[in-house]
Amino acid sequence: MQNDKKPRLKGDQVKFIRTMLNESQAVFAERLDVSQPVITRLEKKKNEEIPGPDSILIRQIAEANGIEIPDVPIDRSKKTEATVSE
Repeated sequence: MQNDKKPRLKGDQVKFIRTMLNESQAVFAERLDVSQPVITRLEKKKNEEIPGPDSILIRQIAEANGIEIPDVPIDRSKKTEATVSE
């Protein structure tokens, strides 16, 4: 029997998913039926695993929206130049 258990998300990955959805912490919190400070606490965990069902639910939201979760999330706060090849 194959183990399909996925690793728990980390705080940086939660923030990555939220920003990919283009949602504020308040809107994302509503989606999860939690308060905005809960999202802040999850995101502050940075490289720590998120325990419990929050991690599972957030992963399901990401998958339902076609978001591929990298092991090391991209820092989306830094501006980068896009290169277009012709």
